[in-house]
Amino acid sequence: MSVIYNKKIEITFKKNDICILDNQSKICNWLYNYLLEICIKDYMENNNSLKLLEGRSLRNYATALKKEYPFLKTVYSAPLKECAYRIKRAYIKSFTSSAGFPTFRSWKRKWFSLVFDEPFKGWEVKDDGDIVSISLGKIPNMPLEQGKRNPSVLGKLKSPMILELNEKFKTFSLVKKDNKFYGIFTIEKQLPIVHHPQTKWVAINLETQHFFVSLDYKGDILKFKEISLVKYWDNQIKSIRLKRDMCKTKYKKCTLNGIKYTVHSPRWNKLNHTINIAKNTKQEQLKTIFFQISLHLYKNYDLVIITDYNSSIKPVGLFRRTLKWVSQKQQKYFIINPHPKESYTDIETAKNIAYEIKNITEYKDDLYSPIKSFNKIIIGEASFNKGINFYSKDE
Repeated sequence: MSVIYNKKIEITFKKNDICILDNQSKICNWLYNYLLEICIKDYMENNNSLKLLEGRSLRNYATALKKEYPFLKTVYSAPLKECAYRIKRAYIKSFTSSAGFPTFRSWKRKWFSLVFDEPFKGWEVKDDGDIVSISLGKIPNMPLEQGKRNPSVLGKLKSPMILELNEKFKTFSLVKKDNKFYGIFTIEKQLPIVHHPQTKWVAINLETQHFFVSLDYKGDILKFKEISLVKYWDNQIKSIRLKRDMCKTKYKKCTLNGIKYTVHSPRWNKLNHTINIAKNTKQEQLKTIFFQISLHLYKNYDLVIITDYNSSIKPVGLFRRTLKWVSQKQQKYFIINPHPKESYTDIETAKNIAYEIKNITEYKDDLYSPIKSFNKIIIGEASFNKGINFYSKDE
């Protein structure tokens, strides 16, 4: 059995190399918008005569554009192919789910990631995991590394990227966030087969006034309180956004040639940068808390059953993804129940558990009223500084 996970490490580049990578990203962003425009025109005007979304047609079309637009040759082939794959995935997702159609991208709003979908093809880790080498396309008058046909840029990893004996690289992506570069290494890890003599299950219901309420195979109830971290950061972001919206959005500037143009004011840019930092901090702290909760659950249970519930207030999507990832790492089981009243696959003992949990929350006057059919009620809470904490209702 194997599990695939990502490892994110900050990378620092020289100033000249940053300009080169920004230019590579801009070219990929241009190609993405160009291919999307071609797909829309072919569908609207030519009745899908090119059939770009079938097989590898869009990827081959993107490769053929190098003759018409020679500047595409300055980018390595893998990131260019990713532009076509990304459009195709977006269209397939819009056809098979409630997601909308793909839209044109703005490079100023979001840096276009450079994705290398094969191990050590266009990139490699060097010097005992301290340096990452990223290959470019054919750029005239740029020196080549020894043994390479294409020029490349070198980046210093903040922490060494060292694989274990049972791990291997799958893909590599270079992303940029808040003017910092990060390398996302996709790693496949082989896990030994583990046999669980008894299935210890817990069913989680997210449709509660708490963050979640769970019932396990012993009849114990866990009521996990709402995470105060979410409300705190939402208030902070709202406060900063109000200050930002009061700033000028049409700040007049003039070039040396006398050409006038308008931009956001320096204070607006500073506050907008602060908002992005606050959003990223909130996301990272939530990931840490959800990881701790997931480890606690899979330390005590072999199977986690969770309701399929979406919310604009609770970060339930991130919580489910974290649970699923930890279950794979621990070689345990994770099930999303599409409807609380339906039974859970072949597990007879877990039938309608989520529906029973939902009934618990119907005690409006006394939420913690004792229920004869259950053993004990445990309260859980989380904070970023203290981590997660559990205590009995009677304490």
